[in-house]
Amino acid sequence: VGIYLLTGLLAGLYPALKISGYQPLAFFSGKGIQKPRSGGRSRRVLIVLQFAFSIIFITVSIFMIRQFTHMREADLGFNREDVLYIRTKGRVWDRYQVIKEELEQLAFVEGVSSASEIPVQVNFGEIDWGERDGEHNKIARVIRTNADFLSTFEIDLLEGDYFSEERDTLNYSYVVVNRSLVDYMEWEDPVGREMYIWGHERIILGITEDIKFYPMQLDAFSNDALIYVYEPVQDYLFVRVVPGTSSKQLSAIEEVFQNHNPGYELEFDYVSKYNYNMLQDTESLTLVLKLFSGIAIFIAIMGLIGLSQFNNSRRTKEIGIHKVMGAQSGSLVRLLLSEFIKLVMISNLVALPLAYLVLWRIFKFFTYSTELKIQVFLIVFVLSVLLALATVTFHALRTARANPVKSLRYE
Repeated sequence: VGIYLLTGLLAGLYPALKISGYQPLAFFSGKGIQKPRSGGRSRRVLIVLQFAFSIIFITVSIFMIRQFTHMREADLGFNREDVLYIRTKGRVWDRYQVIKEELEQLAFVEGVSSASEIPVQVNFGEIDWGERDGEHNKIARVIRTNADFLSTFEIDLLEGDYFSEERDTLNYSYVVVNRSLVDYMEWEDPVGREMYIWGHERIILGITEDIKFYPMQLDAFSNDALIYVYEPVQDYLFVRVVPGTSSKQLSAIEEVFQNHNPGYELEFDYVSKYNYNMLQDTESLTLVLKLFSGIAIFIAIMGLIGLSQFNNSRRTKEIGIHKVMGAQSGSLVRLLLSEFIKLVMISNLVALPLAYLVLWRIFKFFTYSTELKIQVFLIVFVLSVLLALATVTFHALRTARANPVKSLRYE
C-alpha cells in the first residue's frame, strides 16, 4: 500500500511541478512548453507503475473480499443454525441424564447432545493412531461425543453406524472416523476394521462426511482427519431448537438447569453466532479493503487527470495545426487518447499476472479458498480501460474543440 501511494503521489506531483516551473506568459503562449520531451519517458513509466499498482491492489482486494464472504457463508458440513451451546458447570454432569431427558420433553427442543468441543473448533494435535499399536500418523482431530451428536448437528453418516445408547459400554470399543481419514489411510472397506488410538484397540463403527474447521485461514490446519470417540460426559451441551424459538421459550431451558444445578448462572448462545464471532475480523478487513480500493481509484484518476492536462498542454499547437489542416474533433480525440490507452494496456499486462501470483501465494495459506476466476481478471481489465477513457476523454474533447487561432496566434 505504501509503495502504491508513493507511486501515485509521484505520478500526480510530477506534471504539477513541471508545469509550475514555467513562466506564466510562456505557459499561456505555449512557448517553453513545446520543448523536446525529455521527461516523456519518466511520465510514461510513472503512469504505468501507478496504474499497475492500482490494478494489483484492486484485484487482490476483490478476491480477498470474495474469500472473506466465502469463509462466512461456507458450507461447514453440518447444520449450525438453531443449535444452542451450553458450557457446563457445577453438578451438571452428575445430573446429565436427567437434564437431557427433561430438555427433550420441551416442545420446542428437537435434540440434545454433548461433546468435548464446538464442531468448528475441534482441537488438533499429534496423537498415536493407525492400523498398528504405536503407529504415529499425521495430525488428526479427536472429538468426544454422546450418541446423539450426529443427529443434533445433522452430520451425514456415509457408512456403518454411529454410537447408540443401546450399546452402552460397548460404545467405548468403537470409533467413528470421517471420510478424510479413510482417504488418507487409503482404506477400501473401513467399517469393521481395527485401528489403534492412544494405545487402545478400537473397531471402526462408521464413516461420516467431513466437516470444516476453523481457523479457515491457515493451511497448516488443512488436515481434516477426524476421529469420534464415545464419551458422553463432556464440556458442552448442545440443544437443537425449532426455528423461531423465542427468548421466553429459552427461559424454560434455564429453569431446567436452575432446578438441577442451583447457584450457577447458565451461559449459552447459538453456535451460528459463535461462528460469526470467530470471523468478525473479516468484516472489518472487508471495510478496510473497500476503503483503500476507493483511495486507489481516486489516486489513479488524479494521476491521469494531471498527466492528461500536462500532455494536452504540450500538444496544443500540434492539435491546432491538425485542425487548420481540416482534422475532425473525433480523430483528434482518438489521437490524444491513444497514448493513454496504450499505457493502460501495458499496465494491465504487467499487473494482472502479478496480481494472480500474489493471490496464488496468499490463498496457499487458506484451507478453504475461493476460486481464482478468470472472469474477475477480465472485468478488472475492462473497467480499468473504461476508467482511463472516462477520465481523460473530457480533457481530450476540450483540447480538440479549442479554437486553433488561440494556440497558433503567437507563432
